[in-house]
Amino acid sequence: MITIYHLETSRSERIVWLMEELGLEYELDVYPRETTGAAPHPLQSIHPLGKAPVIRDGDTLLADTWTKELELAADYSAAVWLTRLGVTRDQLLQAFDALSFPVESQTGYPTRAERRAKVVQGNADSSNAISGTVPDVIIQPPPPQPQTFPVYIVVRHHWINNKKLGVVNSGTITIRIDDALDYKFDVTENFQDQRVDLTAGQHEVEFAANVRAENWNTGIHATGKCLQSLQISKSATFEPYIAFDERGNILSCGMKPIKQ
Repeated sequence: MITIYHLETSRSERIVWLMEELGLEYELDVYPRETTGAAPHPLQSIHPLGKAPVIRDGDTLLADTWTKELELAADYSAAVWLTRLGVTRDQLLQAFDALSFPVESQTGYPTRAERRAKVVQGNADSSNAISGTVPDVIIQPPPPQPQTFPVYIVVRHHWINNKKLGVVNSGTITIRIDDALDYKFDVTENFQDQRVDLTAGQHEVEFAANVRAENWNTGIHATGKCLQSLQISKSATFEPYIAFDERGNILSCGMKPIKQ
């Protein structure tokens, strides 16, 4: 069974709400605050600083890790943003004075004077930023995204020139364009038309061959790579081509533009 050590008017209320929302069973051990607003001394037997919430699950004890510095930072941040939303210094202090923060801290939390000073500081810093005394945060617009164009790679004719090599009967040819396209084509199958979106400018095209051919009853293993540049300024359609010599070396490769 989970036990919640709950301090009245504290953040531990959130844990109680959570358990109720989840429908979980728990035991609630409530500690009322002292007349000064401080946490009661008996709570220190559970947590050395008397902080809450504290949760016990069997032999496991989970304690609040909120610190004095985090508490003061939260007061400062709240004052900064409320000032930016138009709340005046007098309104901030009036709202702060209406809260029942303890005058003295006996549990490691800030004193009332320390918290009030952070509220005043946050209001002053935010007011100076708004008036231009200190530079405010400048939000830069996102950089413009480069324009891209759809580029189509299609095969309408016999694009593998193997007259000197012989009959290409197995293997693959891979076509790569930068990091945008990596298409491996099996020479025994039909070429699948490809679309890739490219920015304006020059792109590197790589052909990588790993095929076998028969030339006068002699098997030839053709491998190699070929690099070409592709200039893009608008949407276009290209047909690839690759040519081999009789030894299986790549003679040439590239992309031929096709008029639409």
